[in-house]
Amino acid sequence: MYDRAKSRARRRARLVGGLSAAGLFALLLYTSSCRLILGIDDRKVGASMFQGKCGGFGYPSAACAACMDKACCDELSACEPSALCDAHLSCVLACKPDDAACLTACTWGRARTVPSHVDVLTCRAQNCASACNLTCGALEYPSADCSACAQQNCCDKAAACGVSPACIEKRGCICTPGDAACTMRCQSLDPTGVQLASDFQDCLDKSCTDGSCALGNSWGCIGKPAVPLKPKSSASIGITAHFLDFINYKPWTGITVDACRGLDANCDTPVDTQTSSTTGDVGLLKFTVPVGTDGFSGYLRLSGDTVYPGYEYVWGAPAVESFGATLRWPSPLDMTTMAGIVKVSLDPNLGHIGVNTLDCAASLAAGVTLSLDPPPGPTATPFYFSEGIPHTTDKVDATVLPDAIGGWVNLPVGEGGTPLEYKVTSTLKATGQVIASRTVLVRPGALTFAYLLPRG
Repeated sequence: MYDRAKSRARRRARLVGGLSAAGLFALLLYTSSCRLILGIDDRKVGASMFQGKCGGFGYPSAACAACMDKACCDELSACEPSALCDAHLSCVLACKPDDAACLTACTWGRARTVPSHVDVLTCRAQNCASACNLTCGALEYPSADCSACAQQNCCDKAAACGVSPACIEKRGCICTPGDAACTMRCQSLDPTGVQLASDFQDCLDKSCTDGSCALGNSWGCIGKPAVPLKPKSSASIGITAHFLDFINYKPWTGITVDACRGLDANCDTPVDTQTSSTTGDVGLLKFTVPVGTDGFSGYLRLSGDTVYPGYEYVWGAPAVESFGATLRWPSPLDMTTMAGIVKVSLDPNLGHIGVNTLDCAASLAAGVTLSLDPPPGPTATPFYFSEGIPHTTDKVDATVLPDAIGGWVNLPVGEGGTPLEYKVTSTLKATGQVIASRTVLVRPGALTFAYLLPRG
């Protein structure tokens, strides 16, 4: 008999684990790139939605809202206190089951691991499939093309996956190469659900030959960027992020994070400043930012005695109330240690870039080449990871990424220590296709993190 409470406890337990030294920097580059969640604006229920009583979520029909309140109230109530779960479900539950574009936006907005949202989605599939008009498990997909292919060719396997918590978790269980703790957690999932996930992915691989559903090698969306969300009004919005130490997963305390406009190179006038407290929601910070006509295009500046100075560039331009998934950031000792592994000394007068590339399925992408404009110069050392181990290369102007993770340390900055602008570009090594480009600023003695993805 299915025990919801025990199932939730087991899943949360699997999220706690250690991390090998070799995978530390790789994990930083991966987890710091978790995308901003595209949520419902302040979770307000629109005119075409029906509000439930449990958790205040919105649904596409009154019947669906009533069923969810009756059958899944415990799961919904458990989700609501978690801003990460709450924001993602606010997006998913409000979508009509056949609205692939809506579900795809939610998929691209969330982090890979959201413990309690799995409970809600499987409860919905198990108890409210008819009331909520679910078809083929109502799973999320990286693109509308993948969704259409799955529903046409793999509906039975998708439906079987949709009622299995382990299957849903397995589909989102993507570990940075070399991350033994993550691999162990994924391997501890219920074997029946893991097999369902494997059968479903096999069907997708065989049926969707355009690569739209492939993991790590899905490039069908290149040249077809997602239409960005536009602000609903000119009012400011809130973006929230959870800052953790990337070694022990403990929330950072006493760090200061500024939200800065993209054009404010020195962040002379932060639009908001927050400091992580030592009590309450430790490490969870919410910033109020302006959106203008196209959303907030800016970055977060991290500072404090315990963290390595850094700049996290916001993915896209958030236009609605958003939640940034967990952001793990290194200490000065962590950075020195990881640089030592590749036999490099960090020059305090130079800057560093970390880059993560994702494919169209929001998976870590292999076989990718990075390049910088202007070229990095003789002081810079490029790095990449293979099986979670950092390496360097003699190709200063281009770094091939077996694991989609790489960058440069000791990059020149502007005259007098001013920020210097670099354009970082990711291309497919096999075809030369440009995946994405992004312009960032590099500053002395600081880590700039950017991520490249073909969705905009």
